[in-house]
Amino acid sequence: MIEQIQKRSLVDEVIHVIRQNIKNDIWKVDEKIPTEPELVQGLGVGRNTIREAIKILEYLGV
Repeated sequence: MIEQIQKRSLVDEVIHVIRQNIKNDIWKVDEKIPTEPELVQGLGVGRNTIREAIKILEYLGV
């Protein structure tokens, strides 16, 4: 049987990338992550997507 692919929203994808970058020490703990414009350009998503992802990460205490 073939497993279905899980669909993720862009916000979920951004959250995943940010968490992976922290986990893999690309961005150090207690260091600031790149600025919003840098994330927009680097990840190729809109500002609102970045803002929503950051809000969720802040809520989760990441």
